[in-house]
Amino acid sequence: MRSKENDEQEKEFLNLKERMKKVEENEARLRAENAELSKKLAKYKKQMDEGLGKVEKEKDDLKNLVNKEEERVQDVIKKEVQAWRVQDKKDKDNLHEVIQEQLKER
Repeated sequence: MRSKENDEQEKEFLNLKERMKKVEENEARLRAENAELSKKLAKYKKQMDEGLGKVEKEKDDLKNLVNKEEERVQDVIKKEVQAWRVQDKKDKDNLHEVIQEQLKER
């Protein structure tokens, strides 16, 4: 009986030892996989940060371009308004002269 009990204990011990070996192998594999994934993550994070930097720069460039264009449009509008005012004044002066001449003729 003792021998049968010892055999069972030995078998259980070997099973436990085998399970420990598999767990250790899995742990080593998972650690290696984790290290590889960490490297990939760092690589992708760097690429993402570089991409975001480029996007931010492009956004700022576009914002500056829009601001410059808005300033240009405002300048054009101011010049047009000024030209209209000058022309309006000339037209009024001419009209006033015509009216004065017509009044003199009467």
